[in-house]
Amino acid sequence: MPAGIVFLGLIRRPETSGLLGCAALVAAPASQALAGWKLIAKGTPVKVAKSNMTVTPGEAWNRGTHRASKKGETWTLDGPSINEVYFAAALLPGETFYKDGDKKNKPL
Repeated sequence: MPAGIVFLGLIRRPETSGLLGCAALVAAPASQALAGWKLIAKGTPVKVAKSNMTVTPGEAWNRGTHRASKKGETWTLDGPSINEVYFAAALLPGETFYKDGDKKNKPL
């Protein structure tokens, strides 16, 4: 099974009948597997993190099309669970990489 995929099967309880007695589940990609990726060729200068910062990779990298932050982006060689680099630019003092989901009760 490919990395980043969570397999869920069909569960049926013999003591019950009908739709309530079974749960249909599917193969569901992990959250980053839903995101798109673009291959960046070796030696290609690329502006990153919606800024003027330029990166020239020494080997081909996958650039994530998803954004955890408006000011950043993720690149990976073999998948984010194995290796990744996160570029962030123009962060203000005290600003976090990621958005605060619940700033009042659970600040970053």
